[in-house]
Amino acid sequence: MRFADYLQQRPLPVIVAAGVVLGLAVGVAWPLPEPSATAADQAGWHLPDPAVIRRYDEAQFTAVRDATVWGAAETPEESDGASRRPEWRLTGIIANPEFAALVATAGDRKVAHVGVGGTLPDGGEVVRITQVGIT
Repeated sequence: MRFADYLQQRPLPVIVAAGVVLGLAVGVAWPLPEPSATAADQAGWHLPDPAVIRRYDEAQFTAVRDATVWGAAETPEESDGASRRPEWRLTGIIANPEFAALVATAGDRKVAHVGVGGTLPDGGEVVRITQVGIT
């Protein structure tokens, strides 16, 4: 009697359980279809020729790989013997209370604060400071 009362009060869980049991029974009883030999023969798939799928020219790739990425930072020595590589690097940017750049000079352990209008170690002037870089 309790099961009949439970079925009347909550029919949804009983229906779901019955559906799961019925689905499992049908799934076990129904045999899997065998693949036909003609379908496997019709596929006839193979890898394309590597020359066809190559998307780049080896000479162009070599030119790009060997190219100077950073321009002045990798240029050869100037005629007077001075290097165009900067002697400092940007190590951070302070945004509050106003923008300031933290600049480390090569060979020096001290970090300098440079604001807009300030002078960099190589003599350049800071025109603008943003959250991602300086100009």
